[in-house]
Amino acid sequence: SDDDIKDIDVKSTPYVAVFIGSVLGYAICLMQYFYPFIGLQLFNICILSAFVAYITQCIGYIVLQTKFQTIKREFRSPFGVYG
Repeated sequence: SDDDIKDIDVKSTPYVAVFIGSVLGYAICLMQYFYPFIGLQLFNICILSAFVAYITQCIGYIVLQTKFQTIKREFRSPFGVYG
């Protein structure tokens, strides 16, 4: 609705990051279109990146659970620190 749009603070929108991300995404799509053999390499890079992101999130969770035990948390793993 229009009320939701009026509430958005334009100064806090990272428009440069959104624009650069969009341009980069379209450039990758065009590369894939004109050079189809790149597709497998792009897929492997995406899988590796997702794996690294997942592992770093898991390590971050464990570090925060062990080093900052007194912080109030909204979520607690039912399996303990390493779960």
